[in-house]
Amino acid sequence: MRGSEGFFEDLILTIAGGYLNLCELAKLLNFLNKSLMMFPQHSSLFVFRGLAHYHSTQYVQAARDLLEALKLSKHDLLSGLETYYPLSDSEPNCPIRISQPSNLNFNAFTSEYLAIAAREIQTYLFSLEQGLDNEHFPATLELKNLLKEVFAFTAYGYLC
Repeated sequence: MRGSEGFFEDLILTIAGGYLNLCELAKLLNFLNKSLMMFPQHSSLFVFRGLAHYHSTQYVQAARDLLEALKLSKHDLLSGLETYYPLSDSEPNCPIRISQPSNLNFNAFTSEYLAIAAREIQTYLFSLEQGLDNEHFPATLELKNLLKEVFAFTAYGYLC
């Protein structure tokens, strides 16, 4: 394949979803790094990579990937991601689970919420860069919790 085929991007996202679903995080990261060289403006690839970094406890890189995805997608982070990564019934032993919540209209709040979350993420990243992570201001822990919430919110579900 040359990469110009009409279904090539779908194939990449399907493979990425498969690696994530199987919790093959190292393989997923390697695959996404190569894929991003071909499609550096594809926000869903950054979301997948952010999830992989998050579940590999690499929270700073997860935050950077999420911010890049937000910048590229104008807050439409997971358009079609559920096509490539099911929103329910992940591999039983996999810690990554996304499920559909009930009775909540995300569309009304998504853009505003993500703008606020992006500012908070940038604050925590700045704090970490300045060495301000301590017991009185646990920036790493706060960043981890915020990323979990943002990934869950944007996936219309939750991550365990």
